[in-house]
Amino acid sequence: SIVLCTVIGIIVGVMRLSNHKLSSGFGTVYVEIFRNMPLALLLFTISITVGNTLPNMADEFDIAGTILLSNQGIFTPAIDPGLLFIAILVPVLAKAYTTYADRDGFDDSDEGVRTRFRMWVGVFAVATAISLSNGWDVPTIWKRIPASPGSWVVEGGFEITLPFICIIAGLTIYTSAIVAEIVRGSIQSLPRGQIEAGISLGLTPFQRLRLVIMPQALRSMVPALNNQYMNVWKNSSLAMVVAYNDIFYINLVIVNKIGKAVPTFILILITYQVGSLVISAIMNLYNRRVTRVQI
Repeated sequence: SIVLCTVIGIIVGVMRLSNHKLSSGFGTVYVEIFRNMPLALLLFTISITVGNTLPNMADEFDIAGTILLSNQGIFTPAIDPGLLFIAILVPVLAKAYTTYADRDGFDDSDEGVRTRFRMWVGVFAVATAISLSNGWDVPTIWKRIPASPGSWVVEGGFEITLPFICIIAGLTIYTSAIVAEIVRGSIQSLPRGQIEAGISLGLTPFQRLRLVIMPQALRSMVPALNNQYMNVWKNSSLAMVVAYNDIFYINLVIVNKIGKAVPTFILILITYQVGSLVISAIMNLYNRRVTRVQI
């Protein structure tokens, strides 16, 4: 949710500043609707809507014979975890290499950009080949008891449950509306001369956003984003609204079974506290990085 709400929030925030009436209008409507909606109500609405829209297991939707879609969730092909880890490690090492190679400056010539592009295409091709070298486990659906109206079973593959989809969608939609306002406010706080300087240099709107506006807007954007990322982590305790078995729900089950309420709720407190501290530490490190240069 943190990654998704950041991407969507930046897009919507920039759309609100667009001179195109349709884009700015869509961004405004998106923000005003979802920012002012209670999160619990949004989660419940998404759960009901998605559950009633997706087909049941008997009428599941099949995509290319590999992905199954139903009101029980999404079943996708599974990749060997070890190979997946190695495949993820390849671009990570490539990024570390490029960061080290660019320590004295980035070659932004046409040939340098083409070389870097070809390198990344090769990196992702190698990562894809590694992840698929052992094939993948395709989910299959069958009926355990043919005479029974239910008893559908899905074997193999990777399952993304419907409650998980709902909690991710709800947290992303709600938080992205707030992130969009943070992005809009941070960009509008910049001196107008910065944008005019980018225009005078002949930069395209995207280049102005990437090279001039966003690097400076991050200085005021990151502290506010830190709060929202911690809110995403803490708001995940509302997963019970969509029947997702998160740590809060599991601890309530433990309390009902053994009756030890105080230790279990202390465990919940520690869990959310540690998660919030980790997010805060990461964002503080990033904030120090973007504020190293005084402007």
